[in-house]
Amino acid sequence: MQSAIRGIDREEVMQNLMNPSKMFFAREQGAREQNEQKFDCYFGISKKWAHRYVIVINRKLLVITVIKVRKKWQKKVDTHAKI
Repeated sequence: MQSAIRGIDREEVMQNLMNPSKMFFAREQGAREQNEQKFDCYFGISKKWAHRYVIVINRKLLVITVIKVRKKWQKKVDTHAKI
């Protein structure tokens, strides 16, 4: 999984998705198929860092992308709708 290469623990990703208390932003994106939904989600991990997950939900939850981002980007994200 790409999260290991990017220094993000797979168990942490799973915990964040199962208990989204750290999620501070989510936006629906266009999905490829009619029977699925795609979301761009941001989770606050520390004062300085956040994780960005791109997920697809159909009959399963698929994690497409996991990226560690600096919270400076949060200012840009905050200009959009919040959860």
